[in-house]
Amino acid sequence: MPLPTWPSQLPCPLRANYAWTPSAQHERTAFGGPVEDSSRVFSSSRITVPCNLVLDRDQLSVLQAWIVLYDPSVNWSLIPADIGRGVQQYEARLIAIDIPRSLIGASHWSIPLDIEIRARDDGSDWQYTKEEAEMVIEFGGEYAYGDFGQAFENFINGDNLPE
Repeated sequence: MPLPTWPSQLPCPLRANYAWTPSAQHERTAFGGPVEDSSRVFSSSRITVPCNLVLDRDQLSVLQAWIVLYDPSVNWSLIPADIGRGVQQYEARLIAIDIPRSLIGASHWSIPLDIEIRARDDGSDWQYTKEEAEMVIEFGGEYAYGDFGQAFENFINGDNLPE
């Protein structure tokens, strides 16, 4: 079953700041001595990104209805976010959404929320793979934006390489 998508009537969540919080990928255990053993528990990490929504009355109604239908604080959804590569769809869920909101201006609401991101919309890890990282280092940061998958395919196939 496909994941529910962010309603098209809603704007992309705005980053509250440039910070994000990664979840732990490793587990550390002490075996009764001063040296800890560290092992990787998860193959990919999740990040929590603080965001803010600025919505008018109609958009607020759409958000509330979407939350009732899909419960995005528990279930994963496709949510647009910008974590440094332009706005892309990510498998994410809303955590710490503060629906008791504040009115800004005469007709808009400011709603703080945190988005937990686990993967890109195609299921791949939100972080660069080694191949993607090599391509960005080789050809520059513009390959980190937009249709990265197509740029990567072009790179692998040797098509449309920059001069």
